[in-house]
Amino acid sequence: MRARLAFVLAALLALPLLAGCLQADPLAAPASATGPPVPVSEALYEILPPEAVLTPMADGILLHAGVYRPSVPEGEKVPVIIDMSPYWGNSKLPALEGGNGFSQWLIDYFVPRGYAVVLASVRGTGLSEGCWNHGGALEQRDAYDLVEFYGTQSWSNGKVALIGKSYDGTTPLEAAIQNPPHLATIVPMAGLPFMYGYNYMNGVGYEIQGPLFNIYYPASVSVGPDQVLDPAPFRAATRPCAGLAAAMAEGLVTHFTGTNDAFWQERDYRALIPGIQAPVFYIHGLQDWNVKPDMIHAYNTITAPKMAWFGQWYHDYPHRGDWNTTLLTWFDHWLKGLDNGVEKLYGVHVSDNLGVWRHEAEWPPLRAVNTTLFLTEGGFAATPGSEGGAPFLSLPSTDPNPATDRTPMEAVYFEGETLTEALRVSGAPRVSLFVDSTRPLGRVATTLYEIDQNGTWHWVTRGFMDMKHRDSLDTVQPVVPGEAYNLTFDLYPLDHVFQAGSRVGFAVSSEANGWILPDGSTPTLMGLHWGGSEASALTLPVLPDATPLDPQPPMRERCDVEGNCG
Repeated sequence: MRARLAFVLAALLALPLLAGCLQADPLAAPASATGPPVPVSEALYEILPPEAVLTPMADGILLHAGVYRPSVPEGEKVPVIIDMSPYWGNSKLPALEGGNGFSQWLIDYFVPRGYAVVLASVRGTGLSEGCWNHGGALEQRDAYDLVEFYGTQSWSNGKVALIGKSYDGTTPLEAAIQNPPHLATIVPMAGLPFMYGYNYMNGVGYEIQGPLFNIYYPASVSVGPDQVLDPAPFRAATRPCAGLAAAMAEGLVTHFTGTNDAFWQERDYRALIPGIQAPVFYIHGLQDWNVKPDMIHAYNTITAPKMAWFGQWYHDYPHRGDWNTTLLTWFDHWLKGLDNGVEKLYGVHVSDNLGVWRHEAEWPPLRAVNTTLFLTEGGFAATPGSEGGAPFLSLPSTDPNPATDRTPMEAVYFEGETLTEALRVSGAPRVSLFVDSTRPLGRVATTLYEIDQNGTWHWVTRGFMDMKHRDSLDTVQPVVPGEAYNLTFDLYPLDHVFQAGSRVGFAVSSEANGWILPDGSTPTLMGLHWGGSEASALTLPVLPDATPLDPQPPMRERCDVEGNCG
C-alpha cells in the first residue's frame, strides 16, 4: 500500500533531531556580537585620470590594464581592487573608459574612499597580448603575477583584492588557489570553480553552452570595439593561435564524448580551494541558470575566513540594498586593516524561494536531514515496494505542463500526497535510478516540481546524467542494451519551501527543452525501474527548522547600475 508522502516525511523527521542540530562553526560570528558592523572609509579624494599600464607576465606577455587611483597625499599608500576580465573592449567598454556598470561603480565608490581600482584584461582579450587561455594554467599564472605586480607598486600598501561576476568572478579563484603573498581577499560572484560544469552536467551538454560555447565565446572575447579602434597585431582575432584553436575544437569533442578530459581538468580548481588562505566573500544566485547553482558547493570546502550571500536572483550582482556598505566593511578590514567588526558578517546569508533570509553556518547546510522517498507507481513510498517500471522515449521535450499536457511516453511522472505543513528543502536533492536503454546510449533528465493547490506543476530544480558516465566523468563505460544501470547523481541545489497544501512532483525523462540536446536522431526507448532490488529513489535534504534574520535585509529589484545597491 502506497504511503502518504506527508506521513513519510513526518515519520522521517521524527527521527532524533540531533542529526539536524546546528554544528559549531569556527568562522561563525561570536555569540556576544551585537549590531551590524559599520564601514569607516569616507569619500575624501578625487579620482585621478586613468593610467594605461602594461604588466609583464612570467612568459613575457604584457597584460593591459586601466588603473584608477585616488588623489591621496604624496607618499600615502593605498590598497588595490582588481577586476580581471576578458570583456574590456569587447562586450564591455575599454578598460580606460570604465568597463561596464559594475566596474564603473567600483571606480566611483571605492577610489574616493582611498582605494585603487584596476581593470585588467586577461591575455588575448582587450588590449592584452597573447592567446586567450580560457581559464587554463597560463591564465591562472597571470592572475598570480597580476596580484604580485600591483601588490609591490610604490603607491600600493601591499594589499590586493580580486572581485567580479561570472568570468570576472572566476579569475579571483584562479588567483586565490595559488596564494600569492599580496592577495588579501577575493569576492567571487557567480564564479566557476570548475569550467566543465558550466558546459556539462554528468556528461550531458547544455543546448547552447555545451557544443557551441567553446566556438562562439572565443570570438566574443576576441572581437570588439578595440579591434576596430586599434587593430593591434597581438590580438587573438588578428593572429590565430594554437591555444585558441584547441579551445574551440574542445567544444565539439566534449559534445560527443561528455568526458571531463585533460582540457577541463586543467580548469578545475576545486581540489585546491580548501588551501586558499585569503578570506572569501562568496556570492551566487540560486536562480542562476547561466552559471548553475552547483558551483555553490565549493563554498563549504573553504577553510579561510569566509562569508556568503546566496539569494534568489539570476546571473546578477546581489539584489541587497546593503551591498555597498557590506562590501566596504569587508574591504576596509581586509585591505586597510580597520577593526570594524567584520567578524559579525561570517557565515552564510541565504534566501529561500519566499524571499526570507536566514543565517546558516554553511550552505548547503550539513544539518539537513536526508529524507528518502522511494518511487512507486505514480507516487512515493517510505520503503521499496513491489517491482515495477515504465517506459519513456528520448525525444526532444517542449516542457509541457505535466498536469494537463503529457505527451505519451515523454516522461514518467510521480506525485506526492498533499502536504499538511510546509516542507523546507535546502541543498541538493539526490536521485538513485535504475534505467535501461534499447540502444548503446541514453541520457536521463530529472525534474523536481511543486504542484500547487490548483494542480499546476512548477519546476523547482533539475539534474542530468549520461549513462555512459554513470561511474566516472573521466572515462566512458559501455551501455549494454536492455541492461538496467544504477544512476546516482545530484540535482542542482536549492533552498525551497514547499507550501502546506501543495504536493511534491517528480519526473524522469530523456530530454528537457533548452537544457540538453537530443541524444541522436533515432528515438531511443528507455525504461525506469522501481521496487525490489531495483529500488529507484529521490532523496530530499530537509531542514527541520529555520530562523529568519531579524531584521530582514533591504532588497532591490535590481541594482541601480550593475552593483550599485546603496
